[in-house]
Amino acid sequence: RSIERVLEGTPSLEHVGRTYGVTINVTDKFGGSDQEVFSVAVVNVNDRPEFALEASQRIYDGETYRYEIEVSDLDEEIYESEEAVKVSLRRGLPSWLLMSKNSSGNQEIVGDATNGDVGSYTIEVMATDANGEVVTGDYTLTVENRNDVPKILTTGVQEVTENKYYRYEFEVEDADFKVEGDSEALYYSVSKPDWLRIENERATDEGQRFDLVGTPTDHAVKELSQVV
Repeated sequence: RSIERVLEGTPSLEHVGRTYGVTINVTDKFGGSDQEVFSVAVVNVNDRPEFALEASQRIYDGETYRYEIEVSDLDEEIYESEEAVKVSLRRGLPSWLLMSKNSSGNQEIVGDATNGDVGSYTIEVMATDANGEVVTGDYTLTVENRNDVPKILTTGVQEVTENKYYRYEFEVEDADFKVEGDSEALYYSVSKPDWLRIENERATDEGQRFDLVGTPTDHAVKELSQVV
């Protein structure tokens, strides 16, 4: 009669790429024996790369954005591994951002956000391993608007001649007007003499304009004072 025994076990990742010798000796009660010698090579089953992405990120306009794409692959831990993972952009990168290798050799997304970049972006990246296995990952980057102070672009004429028409075209801009969907509004007040009046108030793409006009009578040359 025969006797059967099962030799079993489950190799882990650390055993991949190695060959193990096995020797089985059998002896009967009379001292007879036999031996089997063989080897077991542990072959790798390819593992997919995995991203470690921060799902939702926020910055403010005027800030520099810098984010290193982290990806791992268990196959890199194999004995004498030749695994290599390539990270690339799939879609969603706005023109103000650039993906490139950093000093550590990893892919990094870098860029400077301005008022015109305010909004949300879904950025999708992909990783390809040496076996051709492809995985994708995405995250959301939101650029928040940081309030910008208004900036007066013009300088008033400081002198006016009596009985001569005076006109000063005043203009102010606010970078927040460049933000799509922003409800920015400007409010102003003017401290002025009675002979001056405000005309032709109008909006511009980035702010507001108006004309300060009038003709002084019975007045000597004066300095004009405005508070906006």
